Amino acid sequence: MITVKRKVYFVRRDHGRKTIADQPRPTEQVEPGRIPRISRLMALAVRFDRLVHEGNVADLSELARLAHVTQPRMTQIMNLNHLAPDIQEELLSLLKVTSGRDSIHEKLLRPLTALPNWQTQRRKWPSLGVCVKLRGSDRGLSLGFNGDGLDEGSSIERHKEARHGWYHIGTGGARLSGGGGD
Repeated sequence: MITVKRKVYFVRRDHGRKTIADQPRPTEQVEPGRIPRISRLMALAVRFDRLVHEGNVADLSELARLAHVTQPRMTQIMNLNHLAPDIQEELLSLLKVTSGRDSIHEKLLRPLTALPNWQTQRRKWPSLGVCVKLRGSDRGLSLGFNGDGLDEGSSIERHKEARHGWYHIGTGGARLSGGGGD
């Protein structure tokens, strides 16, 4: 009896069909962490809004049925479109969460989405007391206040876990509670 030993690698091709390959597929380095839920919800809100405006979906009720959520929940998600464009951009570009809970969640933004004026939203955005992770230095933070960082009277204070780069964003130099973080 002859025994042949050989490594076999299966790879997925078109339409999910598995085939045998000579070498394993090179593995891609995946950045650790997960995309914050609010970023995913913001992206969904933009996509859902486009579906409604293009006529692919009749209304929010149909969209809610297709997404397997209740109509009130769909309204909460769609209300994220009422945020100022620079706040939406900030939500979409949040850093990945590597441990713990997200510092920003949809329920925290509901009072902000109810405000009809974008300037008012921009003024109240830092007062939410959210902890954010800054890239690089304080100068790298842009919350979209007229395109040049924080508005007048705002401050950035280091969180007690400053060695991890977390900061509180507040107004008038006062430290705000809330936000959380590691």
